[in-house]
Amino acid sequence: MTKLCRTLWRVLVPIVDLTALPLAVQAQNLSEEPQFDRPGGDYTHFRTTDLRDCKRACATDRRCAAYSFNSVESTCYLKDQITKSSRDSRTISGIKEGYGGGPDHGPGYGDRSLSEERGSDYRGGDYTNFRSRGLGDCQDACQRDRRCQAYTFNGRTGVCYLKDRVGDRERNGETVTGRKGRDDDHGRPPHGGGDLSREPGFDYYGNDYTNFRVPGDEGCRQECRRDRRCAAYSYNTRSGMCYLKDDVGSLRRNPDTVTGIKRR
Repeated sequence: MTKLCRTLWRVLVPIVDLTALPLAVQAQNLSEEPQFDRPGGDYTHFRTTDLRDCKRACATDRRCAAYSFNSVESTCYLKDQITKSSRDSRTISGIKEGYGGGPDHGPGYGDRSLSEERGSDYRGGDYTNFRSRGLGDCQDACQRDRRCQAYTFNGRTGVCYLKDRVGDRERNGETVTGRKGRDDDHGRPPHGGGDLSREPGFDYYGNDYTNFRVPGDEGCRQECRRDRRCAAYSYNTRSGMCYLKDDVGSLRRNPDTVTGIKRR
């Protein structure tokens, strides 16, 4: 190698390395929540007039889990924990992809699917919430976070709730909820979305964990099919009530009822 080539090599290699830096920054995605702040959890702050500088600082800092940028104070706050969001017209906040864990999510990441149960909510267990751009963002956040066991997305407010336990399932026309595919509370494998039998004039009695009104027995069957906890259902044709069950009880005659079990 000539002296000129060696000189060029020493000059060009650092340039190549520098051009790769923006790609590394972009690889760590951050959400952007206008007019919201996440008070608390600050471990450092600095002055800047550019939101991009604030996001870049969080993206390149392994400790950073979230940020808040106050446009009036021209100050960026970096946070090592995810705190609850609160409305603030002066501030833009966001969360790092992986919730501060960086690209190394550890074993088990991405291997558990999420259910999607529209018109329902797994109540309680919230450990954080944030404004998301849609249902998909909320589901992705739960999938990325090892702590998350269930989620609820409110379509009216656009707020995503991440939960570290699966609570009681309740009807809510404004929300979509779901849980990670795992053994249920009794140590049995999830029932999944298998087919269901249809047995008019009978009822698998007992073991109800939720009930609600639906227009017909097919709607009741669809709810059971979508719900990983559901092992059987009963629909009362007179009252229009659907009963979802987490176990298969004794079969009894009832002329007002259509019942069925999930075939796993």
